[in-house]
Parts: sequence; C-alpha cells; structure tokens
Amino acid sequence: KKASKPGKQTEDDFRVLSGIGAKFNEKLHQQGIHNLQQLASLSDEMLNNLDQELQTKGKIFQEQWREQAERLLNSMTGKGK
Repeated sequence: KKASKPGKQTEDDFRVLSGIGAKFNEKLHQQGIHNLQQLASLSDEMLNNLDQELQTKGKIFQEQWREQAERLLNSMTGKGK
C-alpha cells in the first residue's frame, strides 16, 4: 500500500485479484475506486457502468472482480462465508 496523503484514501493494489493487471489497476483508481472495500460494495448497475467505462467487454463479471475483492476482504478480517 502507498503511504496515504492528507485527504486521500488508501489505495489498494488491485493486481492481487485475478484478471487485473497494471492497466486495469490504474483505470480503477482513475474511476475513483481506490480500495477493495469500494470494489466489493459496488452494485450490479455500478459494475455495468464500470465495465463500459473501462471497456472490459464483460471481463469484470467473468473474472468476478467484486466477488474476489469480497473473498479477499473476508480472509483478511477472518470472516468466512
């Protein structure tokens, strides 16, 4: 994680998720999604919009970015589903 700057949220590295490389990691941050919690809490509608903005052609859903973020968060906090 990068050192947080005043007024800036902590930025997670999304490359820990399958299907996200440097390009999509940067694009997610440009879209205002800076951490796994934000990604995990996106609605289906927001994911659809993000899919169009990033032109992933459905990759967000195929790779299950939101679900991966949820699982990772759960494993870090010790909550298992």
